[in-house]
Amino acid sequence: MPAEYLFDHTRAERIQAWAGCANLAGQRAWEKADFVREGVLRTTVWRGGEPM
Repeated sequence: MPAEYLFDHTRAERIQAWAGCANLAGQRAWEKADFVREGVLRTTVWRGGEPM
């Protein structure tokens, strides 16, 4: 797996990924790639002066 190579050959300690809360397919894709959900970010993206 590419992440294993990264950790074995660099000083990286963490990889982050995210998908929008309505993007269930994206969330499942990250989970299938062995990412672990640690939390939910709320009102972190703004468009047109309003949080999404």
